[in-house]
Amino acid sequence: MADVSMIGLGAMGSALARAMVSAGHTTIVWNRPPDRAELLVSLGASRLFRCRGGFGRPRMCHLH
Repeated sequence: MADVSMIGLGAMGSALARAMVSAGHTTIVWNRPPDRAELLVSLGASRLFRCRGGFGRPRMCHLH
C-alpha cells in the first residue's frame, strides 16, 4: 500500500512529492501531462496512469 499519492505535479505538488520520496514514503504520482512525473519516478516514486487510481490505495492523498 502506498503511503501517499500526489495528484497534480505543479510547483507545490512536485515539491511535496519530492519531499515525501526523500523522506522514504512510498509515493505514487499523477499529472495530466505525464512528463512532469519523470523526475519523481527516477527518484523512486511510482507513476499512476489514471488519476482515479490514486484514491483508495494510499493512506494520504494530495490534490493540487
